[in-house]
Amino acid sequence: MLREHYPRGGLGACLALLPERTDSAISGRASKLGLRHKADYSGLPKRRYSSSSFIDEAIRDLYLHHPERGAMRALCERLGRPRHWVQRRGRQLGLVRPRWKEPDWQDAEIEILAAHAHQAPETIARYLRAAGYRRTTVAIDVKRKRLACCDTHDPDHYTATGLARVLGIDPKSVTRWIHIGELRARRRGTKRLPQQGGDQHWIHWRDAQAFIAGDPDRIDLRKVDRADFIALLVRRQ
Repeated sequence: MLREHYPRGGLGACLALLPERTDSAISGRASKLGLRHKADYSGLPKRRYSSSSFIDEAIRDLYLHHPERGAMRALCERLGRPRHWVQRRGRQLGLVRPRWKEPDWQDAEIEILAAHAHQAPETIARYLRAAGYRRTTVAIDVKRKRLACCDTHDPDHYTATGLARVLGIDPKSVTRWIHIGELRARRRGTKRLPQQGGDQHWIHWRDAQAFIAGDPDRIDLRKVDRADFIALLVRRQ
């Protein structure tokens, strides 16, 4: 029905033919199907919804029992009401918006987290999505800190700050070498804001070795962290 009527009649035509569906559900499904309609529907009358004791009790039950993620969407589908209407009704009933309970971590998720713990939360989230799991970067970071088995240190890479500590210099010097092309580096893939310094630089140990070997006189051996500096110089694949 959407394929037949949405391109010609748009949302208005489909609402009349599918009274059990909300406008957002119809628009979302049409978008997934690649259906388009260019007409302007700003003049359509707004659809009004009524409540009942059954609906109010269902909303109270959702808000008061610390639901898992997806519970709000399931309730909206069961009641035939859009999300914004359910949330507004909850406020009218004096209910506080619930804090969603994260589902328990599966063993397979923890294995992926442990294997990639040294990488940025955004990168770990991509690995989890590829395996069929969805976690926020905050949930990943919290779980990583709680798991003592997760080693967040990447033995193959340094941040600009990490390399500066090994060399006993200011991190700004390392950043300047990267910007003028003397030290090779890539971005780590984090979503740090400009106020936080932006995305971190990610320097492979081979590139750090090559930089030091290319001009060893710029390194003051009196200031280096001797153990880590020697480990870097003598490292071999």
